Amino acid sequence: MALKKKMDFSNVSEGFDLLPAGTYTCHIFDLTEKTSSNGNDMLKVVLKVNKGDYKGRQIFTNLTFVESAMFKIREFLVACGAAVGKKAMDVDFSKCIGKEIKVIVYHRKNTQTDEVYADVKKFLNIAEAPKAVGGQPSGEAADTSADTDDDELPFK
Repeated sequence: MALKKKMDFSNVSEGFDLLPAGTYTCHIFDLTEKTSSNGNDMLKVVLKVNKGDYKGRQIFTNLTFVESAMFKIREFLVACGAAVGKKAMDVDFSKCIGKEIKVIVYHRKNTQTDEVYADVKKFLNIAEAPKAVGGQPSGEAADTSADTDDDELPFK
């Protein structure tokens, strides 16, 4: 690979501003299994904003597989359309990729670096989500079309 290359940076921005706090319609863009800094299994979630002024922007959050975070994992699955009962179950998280959901974004401060970043406060099912906040049109209609297979639970 050549280490020298002519590059044109005339139309390149300085980067993204912090995504404002609010409610956004997104789809699950990517899920990656990782290990947290504490050695726990976790799922790195990448969401992509579908509508409004911030369409195309990404939101990153983590779901850590520990007892104290099970409520957040359940909330995520329900937002993706899964039927989650009070029982042990096998979950295929890959079925969440591409699902449209809403998320409430807030700003979190990293106490070690003082950096402020956008994170997901709550995952919402698109059908149950409150209408428009954070740059979305108030009359936005939910896209209820999706590929479904009723035989594969927990997703309907």
